[in-house]
Amino acid sequence: MSTKRFPDAPRAPKPVGPPLTTLFSDSRGRKAFLRYWLLDPLLGGIGLAMHFLFRLVLPKTASKFGAFGGRVVRKLIEDDDIEAYFKRVFLRIDPELDHDPARLAAISTEWWQSVGRTYADYSHVDRLYDRGLVAVEGREHLEAARASGRPLIFVSVHLGNFELLGDLLLVGKLGVHGLGIYQPQPNRFENKVLDIVRRRYDGVCLPPGQASAVYLMRHIHDGENALIFIDDVADNQIHLPLFGRPVPTRSNAVKAVKLALSVDGLLVPVHNLRENDGRFRVTFGTAIEPLDGASRSERIERTIRWFSDYFEPLVRAHPEQWFMAHSVRFRAGDRECEISARAGASHSAPV
Repeated sequence: MSTKRFPDAPRAPKPVGPPLTTLFSDSRGRKAFLRYWLLDPLLGGIGLAMHFLFRLVLPKTASKFGAFGGRVVRKLIEDDDIEAYFKRVFLRIDPELDHDPARLAAISTEWWQSVGRTYADYSHVDRLYDRGLVAVEGREHLEAARASGRPLIFVSVHLGNFELLGDLLLVGKLGVHGLGIYQPQPNRFENKVLDIVRRRYDGVCLPPGQASAVYLMRHIHDGENALIFIDDVADNQIHLPLFGRPVPTRSNAVKAVKLALSVDGLLVPVHNLRENDGRFRVTFGTAIEPLDGASRSERIERTIRWFSDYFEPLVRAHPEQWFMAHSVRFRAGDRECEISARAGASHSAPV
């Protein structure tokens, strides 16, 4: 994605579809062929049409339609494996739910509704703050970080409508500019929607890769900041928050800390929660430096644990708003990627 401010920004390569020969190979090849050439265009076309239709109505109306759509998708799937998977995930996030099966079932329903709302919200991301639909808390923490004069690396997780953070933190609406990192989706039509959304607010998110890393470093030295979602997929897994798991050696959290160490930057925690139909609350925490340690690796590990301690309670308090619940793996053998694909859920925020 390129805008006037970053016309030379690296772009993700376009996905390459399976050749015709895969249609006559094994069942996996046939599924891949049919998904890319038939299912993706069908669902993608519907998604694009809905995106433009939702832009014609009020944000709260779009949000309500999105919640309804989420319930419909869940009903259409009705897969016992998927339901069991989400039950395991939500119980790991909050073991107390084991004593409240009604609440556990409600969270699963609310999660599907939240996903539907998120996709519907995309139609209005660039309008929400300007229309007074976004409350900002902890602004003093943001201002203190800005006053330091150091590069700011904003770190967050996929709560509420995460794309809204790009609109607020990349193009100056809260007094800061920057670049995001994102994970391109296998479905090229989802990428098209996100490209439209980000072009509306003139934001730039870079795909993973060495070219993006060099580009980001160059512009941070020129005064830009960065937005990184630390709960994105790495090695087919969501590593943050930890929820008792080991600290990862490869993840966006690791990249965020390394970036802060390299540019003498501050790490600024920020999250976004949906309050009701079409309204959100964005909260900034106190900026920190990478924590001290006897070695660089120890500093990275300690800082990642700090990230987890900060964001884990937020996810536990609002599991229904944690978009990445569809791709987290808490035990060996969880088929998170297959379940995610079957559920039609995919993460698509700046990361």
